[in-house]
Amino acid sequence: MTLPFENDTGPVIKKLASRSIQTDKRRNLFVIVTIALAAALMAAIFCAGAGSDRKLEADIRGQYQAVVVNCDRDTIERLKDCPEVERWGLSQNYGSARYGDSVLTVEYADANWMELGKKPSFTGTLPQAANEILVERAFLDYFEIPAEVGQTIEVNLGNGKQTYTVSGIMDVENDSRMFQLYVSEAFVEEMAQGEPLFEFRLRYTGADSMELEQLKADIAAFLSANDVSEDQIFYSSNYFDMQGFKSGVMKYYIPVAILLLVACAVVIYSIFFISVKGKMREYGRLKVIGTTPKHAPRREFSTISSSFARFLIP
Repeated sequence: MTLPFENDTGPVIKKLASRSIQTDKRRNLFVIVTIALAAALMAAIFCAGAGSDRKLEADIRGQYQAVVVNCDRDTIERLKDCPEVERWGLSQNYGSARYGDSVLTVEYADANWMELGKKPSFTGTLPQAANEILVERAFLDYFEIPAEVGQTIEVNLGNGKQTYTVSGIMDVENDSRMFQLYVSEAFVEEMAQGEPLFEFRLRYTGADSMELEQLKADIAAFLSANDVSEDQIFYSSNYFDMQGFKSGVMKYYIPVAILLLVACAVVIYSIFFISVKGKMREYGRLKVIGTTPKHAPRREFSTISSSFARFLIP
C-alpha cells in the first residue's frame, strides 16, 4: 500500500529489477562462452601437441643411432649377430657426379639400410651387377628419358664414363636438379683399392626406453668391446636431436596453457567487475528515489547490496 505522501516506486523498481535480470543473463552467457572457448582452446592445444608427439614418435621409431665407418667384412660379421644390435644396414658414400646440368649423389645401400633408413619405395630391384644403378623417377623425367627398368644411361660415377643399366626406379617427387643414385655392392668392390669398406649403421636394442647419454655410453662400450676404435664411431644427429626435442616438447605446452587460463580469468573478472559496477549504479538509483528494503523486492535489493559489499570488501 502506498500512502498519499509517498512516492510510488513500484514501476521503477520493477524496471530496474528486469534490467538487472537481463544483465545477469548476459553476464552468465559471457562467462559460459568464455569458459567453453578456453576449454576448446586448451583441448586443441593438447590435441595438437599429442598429434605432434605421435608424428615425432613415428619418425624416431626404427631410426638407427650409430654408424661405424671404414668397417671391413670381418667386423660386420662380428657385429651383425650380436644381441645388442636390433637392426643394421650397410652403406657407402661416393660423393657426387655430374649429368648434364644436374648433380647426382652416388651411394651404396643394401636392402637392410634401404629399410632402416626409410628410403623411398621403388619398382624393379636393387642393383646387383657393377653396371646397374637405382635412380629417381624425377631424374628420368627431367632428362626426358623413358622411365623403364632396363633403360641405359651413360655417366661418369668416378671411374670414367660408362654405360649403366637402370635396375630400379624410385618413386619420389623432386623439383630440384639434385638426384639420388644408388650403386651395387659389386660397384663398391670394383672401386675399392683392396678390401672394400662399408658404413655399418646400427639400431641399438632397447634404445627407445633409454636416456640419451646412457644410450651413447652403452653403444660406445659395446663397440669398444668388439674392437671398434672410437674414431670410427659416429652418432645419428637426426635421432638424438629428435629425441631431445621430444623430451622437451611438453614444456612449451604448459606455459601456453597457463597463459590461456590467466587470460580467461582476466576476462571473467572483467565481466563480474562490469556487473558489480552496474549493480552499484542501480543501487544508487534506488537510493535516489528513496527506495528502502521494505519497498524493493527483497531478493533484488539483497543482490544489489551484496554485490556492492563484495566490491567494497574484496
